[in-house]
Amino acid sequence: MTKALNKLKREGVHLSAEVRCRLSPYLASHVNRFGVYHLELDRHPPAIGNNLILSLSGSAEDTYSSPV
Repeated sequence: MTKALNKLKREGVHLSAEVRCRLSPYLASHVNRFGVYHLELDRHPPAIGNNLILSLSGSAEDTYSSPV
């Protein structure tokens, strides 16, 4: 783009600052940089079970069962 702009300048073509500031080599009209996400705001995760078993030391004999 720099070469093309310099060539235009040598040929006597004047591009205003307003025109130049709108030029960009980054073609992104086909790119959605932030993605498209479908959010279901009324949807809730399933409830967590009350009998959650946690292994504190990694051994099967050392477990904790939540009383809640």
